[in-house]
Amino acid sequence: MKPEPLSFPTLLASIGLLSFASGFPFGVVQEFLPLYLREHHLSLETIGALSLLSLPWSLKVFWAPLVDRWGTLRLWMMGGLAIAILGIILLPIFPVSSPLLLGCIALIALGSATQDIAIDGTIATAVPPEIIGRANGFRVAAYRGAMALVGGGAVLVGATLGWPTAFWGMAILLLLLLLGEGFCPLQGNLPRQTSLK
Repeated sequence: MKPEPLSFPTLLASIGLLSFASGFPFGVVQEFLPLYLREHHLSLETIGALSLLSLPWSLKVFWAPLVDRWGTLRLWMMGGLAIAILGIILLPIFPVSSPLLLGCIALIALGSATQDIAIDGTIATAVPPEIIGRANGFRVAAYRGAMALVGGGAVLVGATLGWPTAFWGMAILLLLLLLGEGFCPLQGNLPRQTSLK
C-alpha cells in the first residue's frame, strides 16, 4: 500500500533524525575515541594506526548492493545501529591494550557504515529531486551536529563525570535514536513519499 505523502516539515524532521543517527557513531570513532585513548596513555602512533578501523566507511560501496537486495532498508538501518551500540557498550569494559578493544571499534565502524547505506537509500527514495538541495543541506547540518555533540559534549562528560558515564550516555542516546528509526515515517524502496505542502 502506498504511504500517505509527508509534509515538508515532517520530511525535514525525519531526515534530521536519520542523519543525526548516522553522524553520531562516526563522531564516536573520529572525535571521541582518539581523545579517550590518549587520555588512557595510548601512544599517538598507535592511535593513528587505529584509523585503519575507519575503513568500513570507505569500503561500504562493496556491500551496499547486499543491503539493497536483501531485507528492508529499515531493518538494515536499525540492525547496523544496534551493532554500533553494542560496540560502544562493550568498549569501556576492555583495557586500551586489549585486542578486544579493536573488535569493539570495528563493530562500531561496520555497524555504522551499514546503517549509513540504508539511510542513504531511504533518503534517496523519499526526497523529490526539486528539494534535494535543501534536504541535503539539512542532512549535512544534522550529521555535523551529531559529530560536534560527541566531540564536545561526550568528551566533556568523560573528563568531568568519568569515561564510563560518557559511554553509557552515548549508548542511551543511540538507543533513543534506534527507537526513533523504528518509528520514522520515511520508508525505503517505495515511491516518493513527500508533498511540498
